Amino acid sequence: FGSSVGPRPRNSAERSPFAGGSLGNAAGRKARRRGPGRARMQRRKKPKLEQVAVDVEALRDSLEEQVNSLRSELVKVLPTCESRLKASMQVVQERIEVVSSASEQSSIRVASDSQAYTKREV
Repeated sequence: FGSSVGPRPRNSAERSPFAGGSLGNAAGRKARRRGPGRARMQRRKKPKLEQVAVDVEALRDSLEEQVNSLRSELVKVLPTCESRLKASMQVVQERIEVVSSASEQSSIRVASDSQAYTKREV
């Protein structure tokens, strides 16, 4: 392997991760190791603890604001939702009663019918 595989890359633009031949060969890895891009591959600088604390505090404040605004909106909206729900439940209850009484009557009719399947009324 070594440097015998292909020409050496002249600049960082030519120095691809696979410089000097086939995918992932040793020459490419060597070139990557010694290249000027090495510094960029090192880990990012960690933020100072004080900065983290400030960021967390700011996040907490903004979240608290959002929660409070959402809560106030909920307080506004809930009563109307509740009344609508009660009204629609009332309607549903009435419809259930109508349907059940109708089905009772039709079943009585069917039972009294001599030919239940020919004269069934729904």
